Amino acid sequence: MKKRLFIAVEISAEARAAAADLMNQLEIDFPTAKVKWERPEKLHLTLRFLGTVEAGQVGSIQNAARNTAARCSPFNIELFGTGAFPNVKRPRVIWIGVRNGHAELVELAGKLDEYLPEVFPSEARAYSPHCTLGRVKASETAIELAKELKDRPFGPVSWVANEIVIFESTLLPSGSVYSPIYRIPLLLS
Repeated sequence: MKKRLFIAVEISAEARAAAADLMNQLEIDFPTAKVKWERPEKLHLTLRFLGTVEAGQVGSIQNAARNTAARCSPFNIELFGTGAFPNVKRPRVIWIGVRNGHAELVELAGKLDEYLPEVFPSEARAYSPHCTLGRVKASETAIELAKELKDRPFGPVSWVANEIVIFESTLLPSGSVYSPIYRIPLLLS
């Protein structure tokens, strides 16, 4: 049986609540922007999206996650600021940035790349830690929203990351649902 999987760090309840407040305010302030906002319970910091995985590959993914976690200590993460990918003139993704913990998240993602089997090749673009708030459906409708982000303070909101999580993403007509299927504590946690 195949599963859609990704590996991530969960955000804290405080960060989730602050992000939900920001998304609600942006939706009110920019009602014509065509953005598919994430549900707050789905917010996370992706380390690696794996896509569709055969059931027989899950064990090797768990091993890669365990090997990665065994070499990384718990660390502080601080979410701060907002932005848009690829830029404010062509926004496709609205995000919250990572100020503290950026280097540690990059290290975790890099170690995962080292330990994952070759059937999961490294991504072509460099890993950029962020928390996705929404996906823009029509860039031209969200340009003003994207420009406004630099003037919308977010955070700082911080917590200690002490585990990485393998999530299953189930696609439903109402949208995707993320379920943690394996939690791996970081070294010394």
